[in-house]
Amino acid sequence: MNRLRKWWRWALVLAALVAVSQITATILARTNRVHHYLTEHLERSFGRPVEVKHFNVTLLPSLRLDADQVTIGEDPSFGNEYFLRAEHLSAGLRWTGLFRGYFEFGTLSLSRPSLILVRNHEGRWNLERWLPPAKLSVIPSGTVYGPQTGVTPANRLRRIDIEDGRINFKILDEKLPFAFTGVSGAVEQVSQGRWQLQLEAQPWRSGASLQSAGTVYVRGDVAGTSARLQPAEIHVHWDKASLADLLRLFRGRDYGVRGLFALDATAKSGGVDSKDPADSQLGNWSYTLKARATQIHRWDLTERSDNPSMNVNLLGRLSVTTGKTVADRIIVETSKSNLRGTALAAISADPSWAIHLDSAGVQASDVLAWYRAFQPVVDDAISVNQYFTGMMTLHGWPLQLDDAAFSSEGGEARVPGFTSPVRIGTVEGGRHHAQLTIDPVHISYGSNVARQSPLEAAQQRRAPSFARRTRAADW
Repeated sequence: MNRLRKWWRWALVLAALVAVSQITATILARTNRVHHYLTEHLERSFGRPVEVKHFNVTLLPSLRLDADQVTIGEDPSFGNEYFLRAEHLSAGLRWTGLFRGYFEFGTLSLSRPSLILVRNHEGRWNLERWLPPAKLSVIPSGTVYGPQTGVTPANRLRRIDIEDGRINFKILDEKLPFAFTGVSGAVEQVSQGRWQLQLEAQPWRSGASLQSAGTVYVRGDVAGTSARLQPAEIHVHWDKASLADLLRLFRGRDYGVRGLFALDATAKSGGVDSKDPADSQLGNWSYTLKARATQIHRWDLTERSDNPSMNVNLLGRLSVTTGKTVADRIIVETSKSNLRGTALAAISADPSWAIHLDSAGVQASDVLAWYRAFQPVVDDAISVNQYFTGMMTLHGWPLQLDDAAFSSEGGEARVPGFTSPVRIGTVEGGRHHAQLTIDPVHISYGSNVARQSPLEAAQQRRAPSFARRTRAADW
């Protein structure tokens, strides 16, 4: 019994010490001296000026620093607005770091943060100077005279958890209407200067009412920002988005198109090896993109089983500095058609495009399905079966057709009221020197066409009454 009382006394003493320590820590955290001391350590960790309304320190169940109304200042070369602002910051502190005389954060959590990403006139982002570098500079070998400069302490952040955040974008002093809301996930330093991203967010645009913009998932890893995020590999998945909201996001208006959209993209930096000097001027970001759109139709028409769908695959390189991108491979596929080619684009205040499609195969039934998805007066009994092949070159913005060539071996069309299909002969044509020309096209109809011999059919194709040549006309 005496032994039990003794343990109770020690337990009460320990509880009293913990309570007194917690109260003391809370009071000290609100003093000006400790407030200034904690702010300095946050500035060292973030590498930027920090303002905090007030701090609180929690001892149990683990040592934790809480801060309310946190504002991280911006680099003056990127403007005077804040870089990061959060309603609440919570950071776990490591006892081992305190015993050594410095703060070492474990997991840092940000509640409702707002981040502003700014791109300056040099093509650099303000984020590039925030996180620690991937590699420290190597001291040259040899004898060093005089006092040696100490190594700058690296940022001691290990993991940043984000809850219900927002990311805004600016180009110089212009704030873009596009942003990401509901940002959540984590940014973790998996090795010295190597950061892993696991984030998700919802796209947003000012002045646009979005109903189903989908969710964007970002996975990957990047190097220290003083190395301009290189090397890096980032994977993006975007699903459950409507085509209407996609167009509202990028164009700011509703074009009356309905359907579903999904995207998978991968971007890599520091991994483009090419012997072509032109490639080195494009920067060292390579990308692959796969976009899918299904159930495409006009907003006031109901969905149909034959509503068109489309897949777009891109493989190329991108220069963030110059705003130029090259698509070494373009593949556009629908249910029965496909386009293949290359493209060069300049994405800037004065955009320009150059697209070359060296292989195009278009099924006329696909064209009819696209037309039917946007026009309600097309009879369901109308059908066309004819395959066209060709190539074309376009340039400028808006795109203008330079050259084109197309051909078809023939086909047939079924029209209500006609007892037999309308047969279409060989088609050849193209556009050259701003003129569109089409060779004579033979069109025949009649129930006796199927019973004709090859010789009779050839004679009928040569008959003037069934041939028509289009005049050269400007496009």
